[in-house]
Amino acid sequence: MTRHLIGGVAALTLLAAAPTAWAAPKDCFTDAKDEAGYLSMEAGCARMAAEATDDLTKKRANVGRAYALFFLQRYEESLKASDGALALDPEDSDALLVRARTLRLLNRTDEALAAATLAVEADAEDANAWSLRGQIWHGGKDDPVKARADYDKAIALDPKNGLTYYHRSELTDDAAVALLDLDKAAALEPGDADIHAARANALRDLGRPKEALAEYDTALRLDPSYQAALISRVYAKLDLGDVKGAARDADRAVALDPGSAYAVAVQGYVLEAEERLEEAAARYETASKLAPKDASLRLGVARVRRSLGQYDQALAALDTAEALDAKSPLVPHQRALVWRDRGDFAKAVAQYDIAISRDPSAGNYHMRGLALAELKNHKAALADFTKAVELDPRNVDSLTSRGVEEGELGMLEAQAKSYDQALALDPGNLNALVARADAQIARDDLAAAAATYELALKSHPREPNLWFWLSETRRDLGDPAEALKAADRGLQLDPKSQLGLRDRATALEQLGRPAEVIKATTTGIALYPKDEAFLFLRAGALIAKGDLAGARRDLDLYLQLAPKASGALTRRGEVHRAEARYDLARADFDQAIALQPDAVRTLYDRGLLSMDEERYDRAIKDFNQALALLPGDPDILAEKAETYRRMDDNLLAVETADMAIKANPKLAFAWHVRSLAKQELGDAAGAAADLAQAKRLDPTIK
Repeated sequence: MTRHLIGGVAALTLLAAAPTAWAAPKDCFTDAKDEAGYLSMEAGCARMAAEATDDLTKKRANVGRAYALFFLQRYEESLKASDGALALDPEDSDALLVRARTLRLLNRTDEALAAATLAVEADAEDANAWSLRGQIWHGGKDDPVKARADYDKAIALDPKNGLTYYHRSELTDDAAVALLDLDKAAALEPGDADIHAARANALRDLGRPKEALAEYDTALRLDPSYQAALISRVYAKLDLGDVKGAARDADRAVALDPGSAYAVAVQGYVLEAEERLEEAAARYETASKLAPKDASLRLGVARVRRSLGQYDQALAALDTAEALDAKSPLVPHQRALVWRDRGDFAKAVAQYDIAISRDPSAGNYHMRGLALAELKNHKAALADFTKAVELDPRNVDSLTSRGVEEGELGMLEAQAKSYDQALALDPGNLNALVARADAQIARDDLAAAAATYELALKSHPREPNLWFWLSETRRDLGDPAEALKAADRGLQLDPKSQLGLRDRATALEQLGRPAEVIKATTTGIALYPKDEAFLFLRAGALIAKGDLAGARRDLDLYLQLAPKASGALTRRGEVHRAEARYDLARADFDQAIALQPDAVRTLYDRGLLSMDEERYDRAIKDFNQALALLPGDPDILAEKAETYRRMDDNLLAVETADMAIKANPKLAFAWHVRSLAKQELGDAAGAAADLAQAKRLDPTIK
């Protein structure tokens, strides 16, 4: 039986079944189970062969000696012993079997296949012969079709041979299919550590790490020195988040064989999981020295060097890996990741092209699609994600990415269908839910987006960003109180989140709680001194508190970090205006509008400044520009009405105030302006009624 490690590590040990029937003295054929037993068996069979007086006894003694030598890994001597038996009886199936097994281990595949075929022909009812030939077809000739036919024949002859089910399980990459055979094998051979380890590997591939861990535990109870199972158990423990347990297993694997490259490499993998990347790289490099011809270990070096941002070293490791394995699809795949991390997506695509030519898998198409999307080549990206879904219809990530690209291309119905398919497969998939919410926001369906975030939080309640995104959506829906609650929930999970602190401060600003805004933004500035948003928000709160000098200092600092930020220029202009520093205010407003001509607030503010300066024509011009961008805005209409009133055009003032009141009947300022204009027009009753309404809405109006 062949032992395997997760990750493509080479086979370690081969065990064989004993001959099917023995009819010779027990002093030669023993139930040997360890080296001492096989040494005793070999010596006994050698004596028996030397003392034999007939060909049958001598033949069987040579067969027994061949098996003993095989288990002692003295393969050339085993081959001579089996040849001696076959010289006496060329059709002896047991001699042919041990010869085939030995030739197989000596990598003399064609001769091994010929010997196994002769064994099958010598005894077509011998299940072991069919099973062995199946192993040679699979492992030696890479012909899974012929291997399966032989395994099927062996199982038909002997359905209780667990090892044949085990070997047949190795023919498929489908872990679910393999598990069917491994379940049978484990039931028939409950004491076989290899079968339990293989079953654990299949369970882990199926995303069932707890069950896999139990199977690895069983394998290691049966064979505590089973390094392959120990190494594989490391990965299962990491799947379950047991980093300390994984580290203990990795150290134990190295202790079993300090010269094992794969044990050393798994230590590197654990260190990588612990984000101890320099130490991980050192372990991978040590492993590469222990197995200098194994390309996979160089890939580990490259992966960690890339994570460290050491891109040239990563590429050098990949060059070495490719020299060792020129056809590996993993090398161009890893190169593509290096170029992606460097921001050169065109070179990444070129490497994915090579990877796909060597392995046209769903994963490679998916990754090339991501790189193409970064290049804004949305049609090509969509084609790749569509191909990935075709190859793997249950891949939720590819379905989600396909939906994103369909959205970029305006294929909104198709996008919705892709997200529906993804969520039908995995209703709680975070990426799919977030993508759906993004699409709903893009369609201005904020209520639906909020509902999607709330659905996502049912399955991912400890994901802080979901709370922050919900906060922003609630804020945009005009519900700052709920926005604040969501931001606070997220900050309980991640108290130092830059996004969360910003969302909290914004919600507090909308709630008119400037003192708390100052506190929240001061915390944010201490943690993230180069985040201009905190300076902007604190400046607004300081303005609300009357600390204009403090607000100006924050805005000056903001503009040192981002000199062309039109929003900060606008807010600083507001401070200058409040301080009656009109020239400075106008300079800031003019610069802000030059940077962003469609900035409604800046146009509105500059209009107010012109009113302060009694430059009413300029004020009207700015208000008109603002209204062209935001038609019917009641605040702008009310200020425009006031401008007309100051220009003594009271008829236009009343007409404009009428529009403001129609847009917002609760705007006290508009009622007050209309009252004053009506008073000038001699409508005393109308003026009195409007003034009364203005006072009801705002008791501070005199």
